[in-house]
Amino acid sequence: APSPVPEAPAAPAPPVSEAPAEAPRGPWDRLVSFLSPKAAVPIEAPKGSPRFRPAGEGRLMMERPAALATAGTRLWARAAAGALLRAEARRPGEAPERFKVAAEGAFQPVSIAVGGGAVWVADKAGRRVLKLAPADPEQPLGELSLDCEPGALAHDGANLWVWDPAAAVLRRFPPKGDSEAFNIAGSPRVGSMHWVDKELWIQEPGARCLLRFEASEG
Repeated sequence: APSPVPEAPAAPAPPVSEAPAEAPRGPWDRLVSFLSPKAAVPIEAPKGSPRFRPAGEGRLMMERPAALATAGTRLWARAAAGALLRAEARRPGEAPERFKVAAEGAFQPVSIAVGGGAVWVADKAGRRVLKLAPADPEQPLGELSLDCEPGALAHDGANLWVWDPAAAVLRRFPPKGDSEAFNIAGSPRVGSMHWVDKELWIQEPGARCLLRFEASEG
């Protein structure tokens, strides 16, 4: 009878390398999936839907306004030269008030938000957000220094939200405590944003719809 063929010794299992311990992260680096998209809302109304038409005079003359924000019937906008404009929506025939913010250093306002009893202005040149009093916006009440050039602003009634275009993250600044950074699902290009209840609405430059997001765990 043929002699049995000896079995080859089993190959040694490859060594298991331990993953290096993750360095602790600060509040600016905690990126979590926070916002999940809901259905996009078309800007163009479908056929048969009511169409918008000019109301009354149909326009309120301003000095090349941009960065619109609202507080009730009061409108806030940025003028071309960097000044702030304030107008009453119910009185479109009145000229808007013009304010020159007494900001130190270079001042390049790019967006405005209203909430928490204040007007917030994102200053791209100064890498900061200025807090202004609605009654007297020329003298800042304080400023929030950033490590980035701010983009869009929004306020949910309690927290200030700042879009960081370079890192493509949304930063939340509570009244007290550390700030946090969050991802937005799909990484949209944020031109402007606004909270409505617990939903964040985002406008993307050049898009034909508005994006709606809600908070999610994980």
